[in-house]
Amino acid sequence: MNYERLRTFIAVVENKSFSEVAKIRFISQPTVTMQIKTLETELNTKLFERTTNRIQLTPSAKILIKYAKEIIRLAEVAQKEILQTSEDIQGTIKMSCSLTVGEHVLPLYLKQFQQAYPMIQLDVAIANSEQIVTQIRNHQLDLGLIETPIEDAAIKSEPFLQDELFVVAPPNYFGEGVEEITLDQFRASPIIFREKGSGTRKVAEKQLEKRGVLREDLNVMMELGSTETVKTTIQAGLGISILSKYSILKEEQLHLLQSYRIKDVPIKRDFYMIHHEEQILKSTTEVFMKRIRSGASPVEEKSLFIV
Repeated sequence: MNYERLRTFIAVVENKSFSEVAKIRFISQPTVTMQIKTLETELNTKLFERTTNRIQLTPSAKILIKYAKEIIRLAEVAQKEILQTSEDIQGTIKMSCSLTVGEHVLPLYLKQFQQAYPMIQLDVAIANSEQIVTQIRNHQLDLGLIETPIEDAAIKSEPFLQDELFVVAPPNYFGEGVEEITLDQFRASPIIFREKGSGTRKVAEKQLEKRGVLREDLNVMMELGSTETVKTTIQAGLGISILSKYSILKEEQLHLLQSYRIKDVPIKRDFYMIHHEEQILKSTTEVFMKRIRSGASPVEEKSLFIV
């Protein structure tokens, strides 16, 4: 049985949609249909009952899905063992990172990693945490680096770095020498939030809700889809925000922005590595994860947090 057809079959079973699988696998819907029909012809059976609104598995499909996943797993194990026979670990890692991690945390690790493993090529995309979880669930990535904890039986999650979020404003916005503000001061200020689905926004809203502050209680002026856009908007004097300390290191050093803690409202979180629970990790992915776990970074944490 053809490897790619089995992957398409598994995706259809998990998503119950030919059109959705076409998007996930970056192929046309007729190609998905053709691959399934070819598989049905090869096995001399019908795999799906197709109706206008949904797809149902036939008894044959319920049998095949167990073996299809095992075939894919064994193929990945074989590929991994073959690669391990090489003296130098080589290959690719396809990953996606949330904005804060991808733009401000991952670069801290890359120089040492590439010096240690020059034959490993990183293919990194930036997306928000919700999008990355969906990509992992659909087997589109080897690894995801995100900003929020998740509860999903299909996904394995592991914290790798602690972060703290701060109120970010123009210098001396709350007065000269002020390092901490009250919750009332924050609530009364014009606020710029990241877009819905952002890990940073989720963490901030969760901690505020614990203190009885809901989004409708805040003076939210706008929602923006990029941390860099949020920072530029703050510098223009249009409001304040809550951002990761990692994301404003340069701006604080240049005195373009200033960070404040909210009194009695600590906003801390972990960054997480995630991958599919059933996925056999490639050797390249394993060495990257090991490097991240070790904390090996060209910048020491004490130099990252300027408080």
